[in-house]
Amino acid sequence: MITTPTVLVLGAGASCPCGFPTAKQLKHRICEVFSSRTPAIRLLADNVAPVEKFLEFREAFWKSGTVSVDAFLEGRPEFLDVGKFAIAYCLIPFESEANLFTPPGDHGDWYGYLSERLNRSFDEFEHNKLSIVTFNYDHSLEHYLFTSLLNWHGRSVDDCIGKFAKLPIIHVYGQLGKSRIHSEVVVNTCRLAKTRKRCPLQWSAPLRELRSFTRRSPNYGKSIIFLRPPSASVF
Repeated sequence: MITTPTVLVLGAGASCPCGFPTAKQLKHRICEVFSSRTPAIRLLADNVAPVEKFLEFREAFWKSGTVSVDAFLEGRPEFLDVGKFAIAYCLIPFESEANLFTPPGDHGDWYGYLSERLNRSFDEFEHNKLSIVTFNYDHSLEHYLFTSLLNWHGRSVDDCIGKFAKLPIIHVYGQLGKSRIHSEVVVNTCRLAKTRKRCPLQWSAPLRELRSFTRRSPNYGKSIIFLRPPSASVF
């Protein structure tokens, strides 16, 4: 159990051990997928924006000199809508449970390490003094921790939802849709081909969200841990 009020800040690369790309890898993926009139562009052009807007976004991002799509979109807000769809399109395929529960030690299992410290007692799970701030979009950590809680203690889904909901987690830049917890897994309910004008990437206002978080989180204070595994460098 975590008894010291702690904020865990997840930076670029924290999800890489679970198969997600680094910032640099994501840039290459976006620029490859949206480099021409690919199926991805044709699909999105029918529902989101003209093909030319995606190609213009891709060209500007490729030549921007930054590996961070978030930093790029902050400087070029005219590409925000197409950028959000591009990020979601390229990241959603990586949300795979198979990458989370591999044998310990195969991928730098810090998710498992954290889970062991949170799950000592089911009754006291909600009393863990932990809050999480993540600059990543994926739900892999939520999925892992909830699934571990469910399977470790053998309680009902509703009981686990009640406990897990007490763990504050904020996605600063946004998240891949909204997760729902049910009897199978924590799943991403957004499917790009069905979204039409609604983007599966839920955007956040970073400063506003962080200020609100620091005011409402009872665990903000004594220990702040910044995590970006060295093996998952953005470079």
